[in-house]
Amino acid sequence: MDPEPRTGGHQWRRLLRQLNAQRASTMFPRIVKVRKKNKSYQYLVISESVRVNGKSTTRNIANLGNVEKIPANQVSHLIDGLIRLFKLESHASSEGIEILESLEYGSIIFWQKLWNTMGLSKILRQAMVRE
Repeated sequence: MDPEPRTGGHQWRRLLRQLNAQRASTMFPRIVKVRKKNKSYQYLVISESVRVNGKSTTRNIANLGNVEKIPANQVSHLIDGLIRLFKLESHASSEGIEILESLEYGSIIFWQKLWNTMGLSKILRQAMVRE
C-alpha cells in the first residue's frame, strides 16, 4: 500500500474507509414506483445498500426501464447473460438436484377451510355430548 501522505492523514484514512465500504455494498434488483400526472409507473432498478451520514439507504446504479415494457424473454436473456458473464453457472444450475419428496398443502388448506366454514367441529362436539 502507498505510504500515507504527510498532510491530511485523516482525509486519506476516511477515503480508504469509504472505498472499503463501497466494495462491501450489496447490489440487488428492485421495483421503484413513480407517480407522474396521476399515473403510476414501475421501473426495474439495480440498487445498492449504502450508508450516508451513518444511516442505511439505497443508491440506484442502473435503471433497466419500465417494467410493463420489458418482455419476459428479455428478462430471461438478461439473467442468462449475467450468469455467463460472472461465471455463476454453478449457482443457477439444477443439475445434480433430485427431488425426493414433495408435500401437497393446497388440498389440506381447502379441507380445513371447508371444515371450519361448515362448523363441523362444533357439530361433532354437540353430537358427542348428546350420546
